[in-house]
Parts: sequence; C-alpha cells; structure tokens
Amino acid sequence: MARISGAARRAGWVAAVIIAVMPSAMAADRLSELWSVCDSDNAPDQKIAACTAIIEARGVSQKDRSTAYGNRGAGYASKNDMERALKDYDQSVTLDPTSAGSYVVRGNAHRRRHEFDQAIADYNQALTLDPKRAQAFVGLGNVYNDQKEYDRALAEYDQAIRINPQYGLAYNNRGNAYQGKHEYDRAIVDYDQAIRLEATNAGAYDNRGDTYKAKGELDRAIADYSEAIRLDVRNPVYYDDRATAYEAKKNYERAIADFSEAIRLNPNNANYFNSRCWDGALLGRDLPQALGDCNESLRLRPDDGSTLNSRGLVQFKLGDFDKAIADYDAAVKLREKDAGSLYARGVAKRRKGDTAAGDGDIAAAKAIKADIAEIYAGYGVD
Repeated sequence: MARISGAARRAGWVAAVIIAVMPSAMAADRLSELWSVCDSDNAPDQKIAACTAIIEARGVSQKDRSTAYGNRGAGYASKNDMERALKDYDQSVTLDPTSAGSYVVRGNAHRRRHEFDQAIADYNQALTLDPKRAQAFVGLGNVYNDQKEYDRALAEYDQAIRINPQYGLAYNNRGNAYQGKHEYDRAIVDYDQAIRLEATNAGAYDNRGDTYKAKGELDRAIADYSEAIRLDVRNPVYYDDRATAYEAKKNYERAIADFSEAIRLNPNNANYFNSRCWDGALLGRDLPQALGDCNESLRLRPDDGSTLNSRGLVQFKLGDFDKAIADYDAAVKLREKDAGSLYARGVAKRRKGDTAAGDGDIAAAKAIKADIAEIYAGYGVD
C-alpha cells in the first residue's frame, strides 16, 4: 500500500474542514483552527487552503476577510506566484483601505515584479495612513537600493531606524546600501547590529560575508557564510557564496564541494554548473565531469559567453584546441571585449602552429587587460 505523507494528511485535514464548514456559518472552534493555519508562515499550500475557507465562509467580517486575502497573498508570494499574490493584495486593500500594512505588502509584491512606481505609491500611501510605519520606509529604501540610488535608500532606512531602533531588517538593508557604495566598514557595523538584534538572521551573516569578501578578508567571509549555512542549511545561495570565497583562496576542492551542494538544492541554476565547471578546469582532475557541467549550464542557459569561456578552458586542458578555439570564437562574438577568451584563443592557435593569428589575439587581449597573460598563466594557459 502506498503511504500518505504527513503533508498530504495535513492538507487533507484542511480540505475536510473546508467541506465541513462551507454549507453554513462557521463554528468558532473551526474558524480558530483555520486562522491558526492561515496566519502561519509555513506550508504555503495549507495556508492558501485555510485562508480560502475563511474568505468563502459565511459570517466572516469584511475586515477579517481582508486579512485572509492578505495572508493568502503571502502564501502565493512564498510560492513565487506573484500574479495571484497581487490579486489577493488588491482584494485586501479594497476590503480595508485603511490598513497601512496591506499597502506595504502590496508594495513588496510590486517591488518583486520590478514595478517600482507602483511599489513607491503603495509605500507612500501606507505612510499617509501611518506616518510611523517603519516597514514602509524600509520598502522605499529597498526600491531605491534596487535602482542603485544608494543615498536615497540610506535616507529611508535612517527614517525606519529612527522610528524603531530595534528593527534588525532596517540595519541589514542599510548595510546593503553601504555595501553598494563600497563603504564596507559602515556596512559591517550595520550587519553587526542586525545580527545582535536577530541572532538567527542567516541573511545578515551572508551579507556580512559578502562584505568581508569584498575587503579581501576571506577567512572571515567563510566563517560568516558557514554560520549562514548552519542557520539555513537548505539555501543554495549561501553555499554558492562560500564556494566563491574558497575559489578566491584557490581551494578549488572545497569550492567544488559547495557548488555541488548548491546544485543539489537548485539543479536548474546555470551559474552553479558553470562555476563548478570552471573550478573543475582549474583543478584539472576530472575534466570530463567539468565538461559535462559546462554542457549542462549551456543547456539551461544557451549562448552564455561566460560558460563558453569556461568550456573553452576545459577543452584547452583536454588538449582539444580546435574545440577550445570554437568555444572562444563563440564567446568573443557574444562579448567583444572578453580579454580572457581572446588571450586563451591566441594561445590555442599558437599551440596549433598558427603563430601569427595567435599573436594577434594575444595582443588584442593585452590591449583590453594589460595583465591578462599573468592571470591566465595562473590557470595553466601560457
């Protein structure tokens, strides 16, 4: 007999409750059970089902129905179904246009869709209703940060922190803006404070790790990425970030191990496959595996110049200079100023005996990046 998972049983319970309550006004205990699921942050499908039951039930107040629409919208948003999320947020605002929080969450949805003007309008409406709504100032800061208007972002985050000095997210996001301005020490101060306020905030550790990496403090970066992973072991981004720090330390084995875990958690990310291909080429131990990674990356994201450059290096190290040149040709067509592909193509041509053409590529590469020969010598291409 096939076993029914715990998630399926729980979903079945929610469905059973829905069926039981639909014909008539909902009993208070059943309504309380549904609210406990509708208000939860976990299991989006169950959350959506419970909120739907509340929305469709008789006897629910307009304000509560507004809340249920907002919560259901959050469920859809957690599934990245932003179209349905926005429809529910619209309903929530329509049913209760006095709720500043409803405008904030709708603004967040518009921001995720890069609909920045609509997001700003919603955050501003939230502030009209509640001038001390710190989340709205953070939302505005996020929009400006997304658009690289860092000074405007900082002003909004400052406002949020003035209103609520214990708001960890505001410090974290202000740190992001300082990082965008390359003011790394000020960014670290803000990430430190975000972590003091929310010690389990994996994202703050990851962001601080990015800042230490930008400062060249790779061991401290790795320590922060490791803590982020400890706090959120299923987030592939943290493994990818730690892998790049190991890569910068030329510890390619550990970088490959982290890229492998990122791939296990998200097997549809072309960047992860390309990165593992590149480090595999640099390590030079399992070149067929590296070639397979580049091929998979290109299957997921065809005609990507960076991946063609990576595959060119694999082919070069395999000694197949014709295929290496073909990949570098394709990379240069996509990125005319790709000094690495030009240089490696030149070396490959020289290995084939075409010295004049090879010298031409090498000269063109050095004109773009003067130290390209030294860089690629470190990769074994000289």
